[in-house]
Amino acid sequence: MEITTKIRLSLLNGLAVAPARFNEEIVKRLLNKVAEKNPDNPISYAYVIGRNWSIDQVRQEASAAKKQEKERQDKEKAEQKNIFVERCQKELAQILAKLHVGANPTRIRHLEMVRMSTVGLTDTECAQVFPESNSTLRYQWKRRGLLLVKPHASPELWHFLTRKWCWEKTK
Repeated sequence: MEITTKIRLSLLNGLAVAPARFNEEIVKRLLNKVAEKNPDNPISYAYVIGRNWSIDQVRQEASAAKKQEKERQDKEKAEQKNIFVERCQKELAQILAKLHVGANPTRIRHLEMVRMSTVGLTDTECAQVFPESNSTLRYQWKRRGLLLVKPHASPELWHFLTRKWCWEKTK
């Protein structure tokens, strides 16, 4: 058997170690790599080159599949979160509508701070709505508004309202 045939068979045996897809073009490229290197033992070197290439391909495919699965899970998680937030905001809107009836202006401000915090407005944006207030006062209004809402809120809504960002004083 000719040495090039032995090298080619060794390369193919190395490629067969892992279930990677390869074609004649890849075999030629890997054989050229063996020829360029000119190793002492080209048959063993060809096997190692083929084995390493096929293992790398399997790892790349596994990594791509894992990344795709993670992106799918992240997207699904974001959709579930959006549904949860919308449901909580609807429930809060109903509670606020009940509490606004006959409420004095101070309580209305407290409830408005709760509403603004749930839609994600920053303290700076809230300051534009209430220009006469400072950040400490707006934080107190938000806390007092949450205490007004608490008796009417479901456990799910209360959990949503008391997340860390709802209670933080942002500047």
